[in-house]
Formats: sequence, C-alpha cells, structure tokens
Amino acid sequence: MRPLLLLALCLVACRPAFAAVDVNPGDAALLVGANARIEKLRKADAVVMVVDKKGKPVQNASIHVEQVRHSFFFGCAALSLLKHTDPAREAEYEKRFADLFNFATVLTYWQDLDPAPDRENLDGLTGQVRRLNAMGIRVKGHPLLLAGACPPWVPTDPDAACVLCRKRIEALASHFRGEIDLWDVVGDATTAAGAQNGLGAWARQAGPAPLTAQALGWARAANPAATLLYNDYKLD
Repeated sequence: MRPLLLLALCLVACRPAFAAVDVNPGDAALLVGANARIEKLRKADAVVMVVDKKGKPVQNASIHVEQVRHSFFFGCAALSLLKHTDPAREAEYEKRFADLFNFATVLTYWQDLDPAPDRENLDGLTGQVRRLNAMGIRVKGHPLLLAGACPPWVPTDPDAACVLCRKRIEALASHFRGEIDLWDVVGDATTAAGAQNGLGAWARQAGPAPLTAQALGWARAANPAATLLYNDYKLD
C-alpha cells in the first residue's frame, strides 16, 4: 500500500445528500440541484501522509477519519442563552443549541447596552459570549451601529453623534477582541437618514456610504483580525 491515502472528506455538509423528506411545496424549488451543489461546493479531496517520528512513510497504515467541525457556518441568534431560571432547562437549551449549530449571533443593540450615558452594562453579553466560546461556537455581534437602536441620549448634533459612534465601535470591538471576531458593523445605512436621533443626524450629514466606510475603518483599527460585515434589508 502506498503511504499516500486519498480521502474524500466532506468538509462542511451535515449529510452526504438530501434524502426523501416531507417538504413544503413552496420550499421544494430550493432543494432542486441541492445534491449536485453539495458534491461541487461542500466537499473536497485531501491527501493524508502517514509518517513515523522520523518523518518516514508508514507502510500499510490504518487510519480513522472523523469530521469534528464544519467550515460552513450554520446558526441563529442565541436569544435565550443564560436566561433560563431552571438550571436543567438551561443545560438542555445549551445542549440542543450546540448539537445543531456551530454559529451564533449575540445582540449588541446600543440602546440596550447603554440605556443612559455612562451606564454601560456588558455583564449579560459577556456571559453569553464566553459561554458560546467555551461551547466551541463561532460568535457574531449584531450590530455596532443601527439607527433604529440609537439611544435617545445621543445628541442630535451630527458631529457629536459621530464622536460617540466612533467611541462605541472602538470600545466594543477592542473589548471583545478574540471573543467576538465577527461583527455586523453597520446595519441599514440606506434608511438611517430617516431616523430622528443622533445617528440619523450623522447619516443625513455624511451619507450612507461615507458613514459605513468610517465605521468599518474604526472597527478594523480596533480589531484587525475581525471579519467585518455590512447588514441591510433594503436591497431595492
């Protein structure tokens, strides 16, 4: 036997193919060609060389390969994490979440974390993030800036609001560096100018693209290793 073993490893697919299951008629079109796409996009070949301590090929080696994680992120918002009063229910929630998902979104809405000036409360968020990290689940923070979540205490002077937005982005992105390395930095900039608050005032002055560019730059400086995203619902 040659020491080079060619293995077809399914990198990210949870199943090798879609079996015959009950599907809503409206969703059936989504599965057309799914098996072919799995073969093309979610599988790859890998070459494994088995060697001894001196780096020499081992003849007739027997190996066992087991997929332990996926490159494809699949998850949802961890809204209920650490919020169950019954420890048994919390344990069950965490088990079921981890059994199904490898990715989770935590909510970082400004008005919720900073209900008043100098009253930042990160305790609940920090607990969720650290628990998810311990569970081996990739975490995304959502969002750093969203006009609809701007606290009413942020001044409506656009320059003053811009300063506070920068302070918030830099503080959160740096504070959670290494724990949250995936961020929705700006949400819904296309409609932000319509918000009657400080962030809306800055959006009207700057415009959606310059506002987004500045925010992304601040986040990049605060966490150079992070993956930074723009999030929007209005694509027309």
